[in-house]
Amino acid sequence: MEGTRACRSFRSSLAHFRDLDTRFAQLVQPSKHDVRDIEASLRAKGAPDTYHVLSESAALDGREMPLASALADIVGRGMGAFVSCIPGKLGYFELALAGQQDIHVHEGTSSDGR
Repeated sequence: MEGTRACRSFRSSLAHFRDLDTRFAQLVQPSKHDVRDIEASLRAKGAPDTYHVLSESAALDGREMPLASALADIVGRGMGAFVSCIPGKLGYFELALAGQQDIHVHEGTSSDGR
């Protein structure tokens, strides 16, 4: 889907994305909103070394990256991005909307209950 109109449309929607089920999300407290704290939180929950990134930035979207590198490129940068740590179970999402950041560590089950 890379480069297609649908892909570009999805990437641009990440800044305003509101479709995550917040019942399975934990807001990252402002005092913990830095790369080291977020990385430590994800690693404590079993995050592996390499991650798939979805981002409104074409330079980051679709890349497999080490966690620290992915977070350094995303945290506080004012763009929507999702780091998939354990598909359907653990990830990091940063939403930037009109200067407001809504950041979540997602912990939950996949839609099929696994």
